[in-house]
Amino acid sequence: MIYGAHFLLYSKDAEADRAFLRDILRFQAVDIGHGWLLFNMPPAELGVHPGSGEFVQERLGHRMIGATLYLMCDDLRARIRLLKSHGIQSAKIVKADWGSSTMVVLPSGAAIGLFQPTHALAFGRANHAPDLSRRRHSCRAERRMKASPDALFLAWTQQFDRWFAAPGSVVMTGAEGSVFFFETEFQGTRHPHYGRFLRVRENRLVQLTWLSSGTQGAETVVTVKLTPDKKGTRLQLIHAGFPDAESKSRHQEAWPMVLEQLDQRIR
Repeated sequence: MIYGAHFLLYSKDAEADRAFLRDILRFQAVDIGHGWLLFNMPPAELGVHPGSGEFVQERLGHRMIGATLYLMCDDLRARIRLLKSHGIQSAKIVKADWGSSTMVVLPSGAAIGLFQPTHALAFGRANHAPDLSRRRHSCRAERRMKASPDALFLAWTQQFDRWFAAPGSVVMTGAEGSVFFFETEFQGTRHPHYGRFLRVRENRLVQLTWLSSGTQGAETVVTVKLTPDKKGTRLQLIHAGFPDAESKSRHQEAWPMVLEQLDQRIR
C-alpha cells in the first residue's frame, strides 16, 4: 500500500532553505539526525505535464523524472505581502484559467512556485470549515487587551500553555490545516481539547475548530479577530456551532473569564 509521498529539493544552501521552510512557512519538521529536517507537508496533488525530459536527477543509474514544487494558498496577494515582510522576494503574478501564480525566491537563490488555484482540487482541504447550518447556537466575547496583536497571535497559535492549557500538554504548530491538542486542568481533572486551524492571518485573525466535553464532542468554530488600538489590542471572539443552548450558555459565561486570564498572563 502506498501511504505517502517524499519530495526532495536540491539546494545550493540547504541549511538556509530548511530555515525558510521551518521559520517563515512554519512547516513542522522532524530532525532525523545531524540537523537533517523532514517537513510535514500540506495535502498534495500531482499533475503530469509534457516536457523535454532534460530536467532530471540521476539515481542508481536511472534518470528520475523532473519535478517542480508549487505551494498552494487561498489568498496569493496576502501571502506575498507576508513573505515580503520577512524579506522574501517574489516575481510578478501570472493569471491563467487555472489560477494565479508567482515564483518565490528562497534564501539559496533558487525559486519555488506559489499558487492560488481556481481549478477543482484533487484532495479535501484540512482547513475546510464544518457545516454549522443545523447548529445555530453561538456566543460572543470582546475585551480590550494590554498585549500587542503579535503577542496575542502567538498566544493563540503556539503558546496556549502560557495562559490556558496545562503545561506539557500542547501539541500545536498554528499552521492552516494543521491539527492541535491540549488539556486544561480544573479541580484535579484533565479536560482534552482538539481541533484544526481553519484560517490564520498573522497578527490579525485566528479561526479554529474546537472540540471538547463542553461542546459534547461537536466540532464548533472559534474565530478570534485582533485589531490594534492605542492601548493594546481589541480582541473579538465568536464561538459558533454549539449543539444546544445549554452548552452555548456555559461558554458564554466562561469566555470572558478566559480572556481576562489571557490579558493577565500575556503582555
